[in-house]
Amino acid sequence: MEQQPHLNDHNKQEYPPMHTTEHIINQTMIRLFGCGRSISAHIERKKSKLDYLLAACPTEEEIKKLEEFEKSRNDSYRFIYEKALKHASADES
Repeated sequence: MEQQPHLNDHNKQEYPPMHTTEHIINQTMIRLFGCGRSISAHIERKKSKLDYLLAACPTEEEIKKLEEFEKSRNDSYRFIYEKALKHASADES
């Protein structure tokens, strides 16, 4: 009888908004810097880290542009997420 490998169970509870944010940041970095997706990611509810391989260090202007772009996108997604939560709560009632 052949044994099947046993993989470790996933032991972290994921926080969906952080997972979504990872996708948003990856796409932003691709669009602004032409790099690939993050080369390593550590995503948690309170603290996260994404690493990217860039051809050169971003300038102060590029960093500011990235921060402004992410803020505007996050505000939009936060609004949509909050609306979806209210709608889901109303459906449960």
